Amino acid sequence: VLSHGGTLKAEHGTGRMMAPFVRRQYGNELYEVMWALKRLIDPAGILNPGIILSENLETHHENLKVFPKIQKVADNCVECGYCEPICPSKDLTLTPRKRIVLQRELVLAKAAGNTSLAKEIEREFAYDGADTCAVDGMCATTCPVSINTGSLVSELRAQSASPIFKSAWKLAAQNWSLFTLAAGTALKIANLIPGLNKYPTGGSIRKGAPINDFDAIFFPSCTGTLFGTSDSAGAFMALAKRAGLRISIPAGIDSLCCGTPWKSKGYASGYEVMSKTVTDALVKVTKGEQVTIVTDAASCSSGLAELLASQPHLRVVDSIQYVEENILPKLSITKVRSVALHPTCSTTSMGVNGSLTNLAKAIADEVFIPENWGCCAFAGDRGLTFPELTASATQEQANEIKAREDSFHIS
Repeated sequence: VLSHGGTLKAEHGTGRMMAPFVRRQYGNELYEVMWALKRLIDPAGILNPGIILSENLETHHENLKVFPKIQKVADNCVECGYCEPICPSKDLTLTPRKRIVLQRELVLAKAAGNTSLAKEIEREFAYDGADTCAVDGMCATTCPVSINTGSLVSELRAQSASPIFKSAWKLAAQNWSLFTLAAGTALKIANLIPGLNKYPTGGSIRKGAPINDFDAIFFPSCTGTLFGTSDSAGAFMALAKRAGLRISIPAGIDSLCCGTPWKSKGYASGYEVMSKTVTDALVKVTKGEQVTIVTDAASCSSGLAELLASQPHLRVVDSIQYVEENILPKLSITKVRSVALHPTCSTTSMGVNGSLTNLAKAIADEVFIPENWGCCAFAGDRGLTFPELTASATQEQANEIKAREDSFHIS
């Protein structure tokens, strides 16, 4: 570093690494002044000993922290903690850094033959580390080396998943239309029962509307069938029609999914089934031509883009971005007074928060984005099975929104 005109710095533990080279950087005179001040302030040498100022010229070769290998996706973690403030489970259980640290401690405990400690870590990690991880990938957006701890958790879930659940979800992938219809119907029935009507009601099954000479293919999210609390698919089609765009919905759309439910839960066999089903269906429809595929849920857009990564001619675009670029310029809009806007983890990871904000500004005189916005941690069905996770993740944001009286709340 010094031979190339660089400058020494000391943070995240590098004060010990650079200590033998401080004299070389600053010269003998200034170096002795530093030591004089150090001895004056800390005569016993108890404050940060051996850091920055050290008599040991080999200190950078000693006491090195060794990280045991856990999973390739997380082995580069240096435990800096940049991921922690953005994690939705930080106030409930663990942060990404702590999840990685515990996995490393588990490896060390097993290597040392400490079975009691290993069992305790595994027992505590089941809920604190795996169950309450939203697998949203927000940690990767702030990590200096882009580590997605959610991917680590997905791998761990895959390793510990029950064979019965694996088989059930594989069966669901093979019969997705029937599964979503049954789940949506069950939620509709539950919504009629006192005490259960706090949960979202079910929606309607998706229907194909294939046409020729289309401007884009629409891939409506199956969450509209499972949770029919809004009609984003219908709204998108209505706006596209108003803008004069021809949108095709593939036949058999009710059997297709972006694959996120299987990916996040670690059900690899089910994901493979759905991945092949979706890829084959869209390749058949597009016939190898360059085509834009639009979906109406950001998490589905992200999942579908990953699923179709091997098909470069298929460009997956979230409806937010598509509406901003292709529909908004063709519409005449009457603005409302104000909207409270919640950017999502998926819009953040996909880089479309700018488009989301622009759309909000196009429909409202005032756009309020909560200071404490972040991942809601609902994560498909995780907010149903572990409601305390979503409650913790959204508490501060909810308090901000409750203190206002906005015309609409959008996400």
